[in-house]
Amino acid sequence: MFQRIFPAIALAAILGLPAQADTVKFPADAAKFTVGQCLDILAGLNALNFVGQQLADQRQVPPTDARPYKLGATRLTLALDMAALRPIADATEKARQGLLNEIGSGKPIAPNSEESKRFFEKWQDTLNAPCPVTLGRIKAADLKIGDGPDDNPIPPAVLSALVPIIDQ
Repeated sequence: MFQRIFPAIALAAILGLPAQADTVKFPADAAKFTVGQCLDILAGLNALNFVGQQLADQRQVPPTDARPYKLGATRLTLALDMAALRPIADATEKARQGLLNEIGSGKPIAPNSEESKRFFEKWQDTLNAPCPVTLGRIKAADLKIGDGPDDNPIPPAVLSALVPIIDQ
């Protein structure tokens, strides 16, 4: 069922790609990111919508007193990367729902059950699948990281999510 949703993710899950090594390495070639890494990058990009937005914050509309980050022309690279990654996130969520339906036969999966174990194994395969997009790179200097009046107070957690696409 989930195999028709997103061929690249489904193929990786069917082939049973091996899990990544303990040390995460971010290749210079963005096309070699995993789906999981691409989802993390998207969370980091989404957190740059306004000052104070957190990684897990899903608000699309900022509060009325929100201040934008001072990113200049870098905004275009960020927007293009977000546009490329949103379909990946949507397809991954559909694949997750498909796995839940397939393994649970349409019923909730009990924690610590055999079905739960199978789901998490297949889900990890999905997250380890190659991410089929090429992302733009961001220069660290263009983020204007700092605490001064002309700087951007980007939290370390957000920066860590963006590390794979930041060039020193």
